[in-house]
Amino acid sequence: MSCVASVLMDDQTVTVALSVTEKIEALHGDLAVPRTAVVCARAVPDGLTEVHGPDMPAGWPGVSTAGTVWDFAPD
Repeated sequence: MSCVASVLMDDQTVTVALSVTEKIEALHGDLAVPRTAVVCARAVPDGLTEVHGPDMPAGWPGVSTAGTVWDFAPD
């Protein structure tokens, strides 16, 4: 069983399918958005270094992060 989210795309929707562990830690289910709402995406080598800001979730620094982070890109 994987503990990593999967990104699924079809013609209309981009879905981030969370593992059971992620759903429990984040306190919500899979995330789905209209494909037209996605303006950019990028892969990063270390996701923990990308988590920042006032909504810092719980976890062990450098090891694990759990929670929901709202990161809205500037227009």
